[in-house]
Amino acid sequence: MQFKLSFVALVGVVSSLVGATALPAPEPEPVEVEARAGDSAQYDGYLFVCTAYDWEGSCINIGFYSQSCQNFPSGYDNAISSVGPTQGWNCHLLIDYNCNADQGDYWVEYPGFSELTYGNDQFSSFECYRT
Repeated sequence: MQFKLSFVALVGVVSSLVGATALPAPEPEPVEVEARAGDSAQYDGYLFVCTAYDWEGSCINIGFYSQSCQNFPSGYDNAISSVGPTQGWNCHLLIDYNCNADQGDYWVEYPGFSELTYGNDQFSSFECYRT
């Protein structure tokens, strides 16, 4: 009788472990940018970028300051396929470095695009403005 009770208890523990769900993946860490004088890692907003369509591949949140040009970090330069800024922001994506619009540009606002058509895997810099 004791063996039967132990077996039933063991089956209950195993079935509860099998039915457990996986925890969601952690949010990507923001990329550090040089802080302005007097500011310590307080950004105006974030631009979420991924290297594949549908928010897949390698993804990061890039902290930005309003109206400040920023080049994409290594690994994301010429590699972005989905992009979206923090709500309340409109971001100007540029194919050239240092926000030079000679080669082409594109505007994106919240919630962004899960599948870039124009400029896919071509953008090198960006700057964002409040909407």
